[in-house]
Amino acid sequence: MACPYSPVKRFIKYVIEENDLEKAEKLSYIFAFNLQQLLEYCGDLMISQRSYHSGIILYKQAKVHLLKRVLKLAVSADCKTLLKFVHLCLSASRIDMNITTRIHIGNVAVMAYVELLLRSNSNEQVKANHTTDFMDFLVHESHFDPILAVNMTCQAGHWNIVSLLSKSRGLQFETVVAFSKILQNDLSPNPSNLDFLYALSEPTLTQSFLYIRENLEAFPIEILKRLVIQLDPSQPCAMAFLRAIYQNDKDSSGTDSNIDSFDYEAVDGCTTVMKDLVETFLFVILSLTARLGLLETTVPVTKQKEEKTINRLPDLQVLSCGYEHAAVIRNNCVYTMGVNAAGCLGTGPMLTNTSGPRLVNTLQDLKVTALSVSCGRKHTLCATDWGVFAWGSNSHGQLGLGPHLQETPYPQLISAISQLKIVDISAGQYHNLALTHSGKVYSWGWGIHGQLGHGCCDNEYYPKLVKFDSPVKQVAAGHAHSIILTCDGKVYGFGSNVFGQLESNSRQIDSKKCTKPTWVVIMPDIYVPVEKIVTSYFHNMAVTADQKVFMWGASPEEMRFYQQRNNSKNAELSESWKSSIEMYESKARIPIKEISVGYRHCAILDKGRIFWGKNKDEELTEPNVKDPYEDIIGHKFDHVSCGLDYTMAIEQNGQVFAWGTPAMIE
Repeated sequence: MACPYSPVKRFIKYVIEENDLEKAEKLSYIFAFNLQQLLEYCGDLMISQRSYHSGIILYKQAKVHLLKRVLKLAVSADCKTLLKFVHLCLSASRIDMNITTRIHIGNVAVMAYVELLLRSNSNEQVKANHTTDFMDFLVHESHFDPILAVNMTCQAGHWNIVSLLSKSRGLQFETVVAFSKILQNDLSPNPSNLDFLYALSEPTLTQSFLYIRENLEAFPIEILKRLVIQLDPSQPCAMAFLRAIYQNDKDSSGTDSNIDSFDYEAVDGCTTVMKDLVETFLFVILSLTARLGLLETTVPVTKQKEEKTINRLPDLQVLSCGYEHAAVIRNNCVYTMGVNAAGCLGTGPMLTNTSGPRLVNTLQDLKVTALSVSCGRKHTLCATDWGVFAWGSNSHGQLGLGPHLQETPYPQLISAISQLKIVDISAGQYHNLALTHSGKVYSWGWGIHGQLGHGCCDNEYYPKLVKFDSPVKQVAAGHAHSIILTCDGKVYGFGSNVFGQLESNSRQIDSKKCTKPTWVVIMPDIYVPVEKIVTSYFHNMAVTADQKVFMWGASPEEMRFYQQRNNSKNAELSESWKSSIEMYESKARIPIKEISVGYRHCAILDKGRIFWGKNKDEELTEPNVKDPYEDIIGHKFDHVSCGLDYTMAIEQNGQVFAWGTPAMIE
């Protein structure tokens, strides 16, 4: 290397000064150099000379791993240059980058943005621009460590960004932990910092009580009003905690001394938190009352009208298969498994894409009893004895928690219907239906096809009552349509009818969509009442009182198949999928227990046996020795559910079976 005519120096000169890679490659071949290693070294030199573009090109030619390129740039380049390259990497096709690499690069971006904001403290306009860019990144990019983002922004004092993460990502727990660390330090934020106070008084955060009590006199009246809403112990989410404490106290009074001390610590911790919440709420109320000069507040008492309960409540769903995840209730607790898209498993932030069966701890900690579950595309609903909880993606308002939340990895109570007695829930792909004990239907989420039944095509971010006169006893939500079953055995549907979901072959309704409930005629005998309904994607199934199973609707692939077949024969398209077909009849008097439908397959649970078929071929056969699922022959089942292209079932002894997509089975 010391010789002026060193081959290595000549190689570097060819690459950096003369940009002649051909000569450099020949030289490396003659002297048996490691070409990739030397090109990477030349890239390091270019980066050190602030020739970032040239250096990155050399890294690519040296086949340097993408993450290593980002880290090399992070060491030598400024934050703006680093972020430009990071955004370029993250905008590339996901096929070129695995999830782990994407998360690591996203974490680098978070750290770069935090540093950029710290360096721009002296210029408010520049800081505001960087803050906007950072917020856009956090909203639109899902692959980064959310706990890292909360901790870093909290430590750096970027309170508006902390608030954004808490509200849009459902990271209330992580935000509370980060706040507690900050407030325990000697350098805690000034109580006159409005950005900090707005973040501290978010309605979803219910800790940091000592700091609030000590600084009440310094808070503006507007902040005190926000704290009243945040700390109100009568709100549904707080009442769930109070109920959990009461239940623990009640249980502990009749138990012996042979109890794990960990349980006592958990109970004491929860009790202390709620005691502090109530005390802090009273402090805030007294302070606000004194500041406003209010001596008394009159709360009007409204008398609620008793509603009649429907004759027969729908069956509870203890097993539900969604697009790529599933949920099962075992011993009143919820377990989820599958692909953790947008936090749909409800087990908190995860850096892995998939997970085996895991307990949803939040529901267990609240001591609620899980009654029924339903999985959508990237979200999950759970009806409990304390209301309906939702978690996962809120891209179309399907969580019913408002328009600002983007996703949440933890179950959150849907406050809008917390006072109602919900007896049935159904999660469509991006919308939901809920049924009350009196037969009323609420819907929310994606509504572009009219699948919410409100007479319009707007999205609804909170549950809204569907105007319908007849009492309903079951609801089912599909991809872009919904069906409901009345107490007198009639099926009504609303939403998209492009694929025959509303079974309108013989009736004059809009061929594309219907925004209000319309009668779905089950042929041939329209006077036989229907007992069960189900839908999931584009197909519907119904069980009549004489234990016959009917199906109607078609998937997009089926429609193309029919069209291609008819076009080849020059035949007129019959649209047979818009008429119901009888596909199964129970030979026993015992009612068919369950029916379920996936994207292109269905399942029927009759007398403990599972029958299934493919919608496309209109087949329904009992498993035989040659069937790949022969392992379930001889087993008796209690529950069955179809996902996108997989099926799960629960045997009578509690064992769970799965078949179909290998990834979901694993």
